[in-house]
Amino acid sequence: MRSREVISGAFAAARESHAEALNIFASAILSSLSREIITLAAEYRLPTIYLWRESVEAGGPLSYGVDLASMWRQSGVIVGKVLEAETPANLPIEQPARFELGLRQADPINHTKSLHFKNNIRMAYQG
Repeated sequence: MRSREVISGAFAAARESHAEALNIFASAILSSLSREIITLAAEYRLPTIYLWRESVEAGGPLSYGVDLASMWRQSGVIVGKVLEAETPANLPIEQPARFELGLRQADPINHTKSLHFKNNIRMAYQG
């Protein structure tokens, strides 16, 4: 998907296949076309969830994803350990521990407002 026309075709196909909602994943191409995606989702009246809070700030209705600031901080801690001569193979593999939920809510004065919630969420995995 490299242009609004291709994305518009994808939205038309979603409507024809009776899609009930969209989940927009993270990718460089989709991020570069986020405004078009937000506009088309509103035009096609498809409920859409995004990965980044910036999508809610740009007009999207809902986002849920990792807290980028805490992820970047943790990356800095790991880089610091490597710079202090820690062997990368000895470093533990870590998953994000903080997630954000962003909502766009109707507001009679400002027309819309963004609400963001941060929480530490523990995830359990059973293999």
